[in-house]
Amino acid sequence: MKPQTYMNRSGEAVAAACRELDIPIERVIIAYDEVDLPLGRLRVRRGGGAGGHRGVSSIMDETGSREFCRIRLGVGRPADRDADLAEYVLSPIPSDAQDVIVGLVARAADAVERIVADGIDVAMREFNGAA
Repeated sequence: MKPQTYMNRSGEAVAAACRELDIPIERVIIAYDEVDLPLGRLRVRRGGGAGGHRGVSSIMDETGSREFCRIRLGVGRPADRDADLAEYVLSPIPSDAQDVIVGLVARAADAVERIVADGIDVAMREFNGAA
């Protein structure tokens, strides 16, 4: 599903979907951008904190749980350390990074399929290495 809420309020949509469809949060997979991972790196994990990501924090707040699967898509940090992170992740993808992002999204889709087919532990072993 792709929530129609603002990213910072993603938890509202996720919690509503879990209730409506009777899906435990432990069976939910969230894919999101991660500035603390280098561009093109992908990490799969279960549980943990929000790491400053407001959308993930919203999901935790609204569902009351941290125990959902996450696929973190590395977008790296802006070269200018003083740049606004929200502006950075919402700006158009630079042309020199577009192929990397396309490949990253494809790998994330593969990771979702692996989680569903074989479980998160298998997906973590397969996808958490270098790209």
